[in-house]
Amino acid sequence: MNTSLLIESVRVRFPDAVSASHAYRGDATVVVVPKYVLEVARFLKEDPALQMNYLMDLTAVDYSTFGKRPAPAFFASSGVAVRPSPEIPDEDPWPGPPDQSRFALVYHFYSTTHKHRLRLVTPVDEADAQVDSVTSLWPGADWLEREVWDMFGINFRGHPNLKRILMYEEFEGHPLRKDFPLTGYVELRYDDEQKRVVYEPVKLTQEYRDFDFLSPWEGVQRLLPGDEKALEQDAGAEERADSKRDS
Repeated sequence: MNTSLLIESVRVRFPDAVSASHAYRGDATVVVVPKYVLEVARFLKEDPALQMNYLMDLTAVDYSTFGKRPAPAFFASSGVAVRPSPEIPDEDPWPGPPDQSRFALVYHFYSTTHKHRLRLVTPVDEADAQVDSVTSLWPGADWLEREVWDMFGINFRGHPNLKRILMYEEFEGHPLRKDFPLTGYVELRYDDEQKRVVYEPVKLTQEYRDFDFLSPWEGVQRLLPGDEKALEQDAGAEERADSKRDS
């Protein structure tokens, strides 16, 4: 089934659920209202013409900084400095996420029978960050939903065991949210006196450290151990070359 027919089949079955859709280079995408996610997912799996029996992936996107002018970036691999485009003013952001919600869940479905795939996107509000779990349809969604909860803090109603999967249970916050600090909130260390691991607020004992001499794109500005041997060899080669020219 081609992408247009895939999208049309979902739109016809759920006219009130699909808020947007598009097809690009063989990929079909439908944007679904959150309360219809489980119902649409069941249709995708059980309909004989679709049979999306494989949930390839489930992830989330945090759009809280979407459309804001990016900071100047530097790509070390190419050596090209990338700067913001002057054509995009700060006060005029790019088109936002579905329904202007902060988060969006992205499901990737595939039919091993019909060899077609579909991307399902649903917006998630920050104030009510929860949707229905699809583990009843695809048991493999268990770990995927746990990872989204762990990283983004989106709750899945009906999940059999919604707990952290990458971070430890006492971890505070959700590290893939755009407002999560790079240093985190707490740090853990082993306390010799208490003979156990303790959790403490993050303490940056050294505010600034300069590692420029190790930066491959800045270039080494000082001698490193062993460089003097290369300099001695270069000096010896120059002396021998001079002596040959004089002779």
